[in-house]
Amino acid sequence: MNALRINIRLRTFLCGLLWAVLLFGCGGSVDDREQIRAKYGKPDEILQGGGGPYWFEVWYYDEEGFGYQFRRSAPKCGGGYDYYLSGMFRYDPITRRIGKIEIPEAASGDASKGSPLGP
Repeated sequence: MNALRINIRLRTFLCGLLWAVLLFGCGGSVDDREQIRAKYGKPDEILQGGGGPYWFEVWYYDEEGFGYQFRRSAPKCGGGYDYYLSGMFRYDPITRRIGKIEIPEAASGDASKGSPLGP
């Protein structure tokens, strides 16, 4: 009889402990990107790189001239991630656009194509 009571109490305790772990351990997620998106709207460009613990995401807002860098946490028990704001920076949108200009083949200095820039 006593063994049965101990067994029932142990099961009740373990079920309660499991419920608490699931409730608090896999609770809500943190995503700082949602706050930035709500405040400034969709970014002009999103750059992602890295992997695993080195993953990052950079959002560029060209009109305002600033960007945000985000990092993510290790996988949580539910399989998701938390996304944290790791930095904000200012930049010159014009300079950033110049870096994206493609140089035509004829202007690349290839003499066989008759470069307009000369030999």
